[in-house]
This record gives sequence, structure tokens and C-alpha cells, in this order.
Amino acid sequence: AISPVVLVNDEVIKRARPEQVREMLVQMRSSTESVEEVF
Repeated sequence: AISPVVLVNDEVIKRARPEQVREMLVQMRSSTESVEEVF
């Protein structure tokens, strides 16, 4: 199964309109930076 983390990329963050959603995506991404290199 592919982790949802893969979906958290620059494009997703750019398309996120509500500030709360953007903040959540940014936090999710920053908390999984060490995992991103696997993909």
C-alpha cells in the first residue's frame, strides 16, 4: 500500500486554499521529510 505521505507535495500544498489545510499539509510534510527520500 502506498502511504498518503506521497500525496503531500508542493503541488498539493499550492492547491490547498484554506490556510488551516495548508498548515496541516506543511506540518505533515516537515514531519515526514526523512521518509520522503524513500519515495
